[in-house]
Amino acid sequence: MPENTPVSTLEDLTALAAHISKMIDEFSASENLSAGAAWARVAAELLGLDLDSVEFFDNRDAGIDFFVRADKSFQIYQAKMHELSETGEPQLDLPFDGGGFIDLERAANFLLGDITPENIDPRLLSYRAQLRDEIAESTAVQSSADDVPEISITFSLITLGDKLVPAARTQERQLRSTLRALQDSRSVLVARSEQIGLKELANYYEGSIIQPKPPEPIMLNFATQQFHFGDSKDARISHANFVTFYSPATDLVNAARKEGVAIFDANV
Repeated sequence: MPENTPVSTLEDLTALAAHISKMIDEFSASENLSAGAAWARVAAELLGLDLDSVEFFDNRDAGIDFFVRADKSFQIYQAKMHELSETGEPQLDLPFDGGGFIDLERAANFLLGDITPENIDPRLLSYRAQLRDEIAESTAVQSSADDVPEISITFSLITLGDKLVPAARTQERQLRSTLRALQDSRSVLVARSEQIGLKELANYYEGSIIQPKPPEPIMLNFATQQFHFGDSKDARISHANFVTFYSPATDLVNAARKEGVAIFDANV
């Protein structure tokens, strides 16, 4: 499968689901988490988020599994997964009910409405205060400025599968209606919702996740000419399984542009 080919066939999606199931097992075992809590972290990783900068809530969460913030943009996530089969695989043929949309409606009423659940995680109270401060500040500026950046808040339901029962669509419409009502009195706010299923998660993957492709080698030259070495052997020092060598900086820059800065993770 060529690089960047969408993972769209049933066979590919089944393979991706098996890969995700393995990731959930590894997270659950390494972090001593329930499968649901592990799925929230795996979902965040699948979306390309830096887990060290994400706040997760395994309980007292007001319908929020995790959130991220970037400038004027707030992202709220609720992650739902299927019950696992006896072999540990997600049962993709089972449709999801509307529980995820109900949870996000709870989150919206908490963040933008007047509902504050008892025994809520204090971090969520702080997050709500940040959001409301941003809204108040932008509203105040709007009265004296023509161009005021909008504040966006997106409520995302992530499902480890794509099927929903008909009643779930009713809950989805109810969520959107609630968001419209909550944003009506706030001209600087744009509130929206979305569902991210297995097919959407697959778009974050390259086809090589399903059918691995051998990596292309990175060529680094010895800096023989730059350091006026008579022999290329003079530009390197080998010891056991390690090698230290001089290479032109341009080669390193080109390698980083090709592979990303992760090339330096192994202390290159």
